[in-house]
Amino acid sequence: MKQPFLIDFDTKGEPEKGILSVIESGSTIPFEVKRMFWLYEVPDLEERGNHAHFTNEQVLIPMHGAVRILLENTKRKKFEFELHRPDQGLFIPALYWHKMQFFDHAALLVLASNLYNEADYINDYTVFRTLKDETNG
Repeated sequence: MKQPFLIDFDTKGEPEKGILSVIESGSTIPFEVKRMFWLYEVPDLEERGNHAHFTNEQVLIPMHGAVRILLENTKRKKFEFELHRPDQGLFIPALYWHKMQFFDHAALLVLASNLYNEADYINDYTVFRTLKDETNG
């Protein structure tokens, strides 16, 4: 079973002049990016997500503010991350239930491995709890 992990992006520049971070599909992140979207103007402490994906993988990158991400896999293992640096992202594999809580007027960029497909979403936590990851053996 794949595990979530933090990714530190290559950066160039200096705080006095500005910093550039670089992402390369298939190299910096472990999949080809097929979709990008961002969430912003989410009220502080508002919770988003509350779903999982059957096949879609994502990398979440905070462009501003902070986002707390709570994850749970099909084996009931839980993970917690707080993202607050635009030069660091979080890889979320498929079959991870995720909740996101926004702080400090956060803006979050999401890179996805698949195009939008409503059938890929698992929106019912009770259904998610019944799933088994076939890669578990």
